Amino acid sequence: MRLLYITNAISGAAGLERVLSIKTNYLVDVYNYEIHIIVLNQINTKIFY
Repeated sequence: MRLLYITNAISGAAGLERVLSIKTNYLVDVYNYEIHIIVLNQINTKIFY
């Protein structure tokens, strides 16, 4: 199965980044999903992690 996540930004230290990474890793490891993440409004911002 293919899954697409669209989010505004993933550069901060908020919970969205952590939840998205845990959820996508789980779906790939357990169910072998093909997952893509599209990030909007990410202009020259360093990723927190």
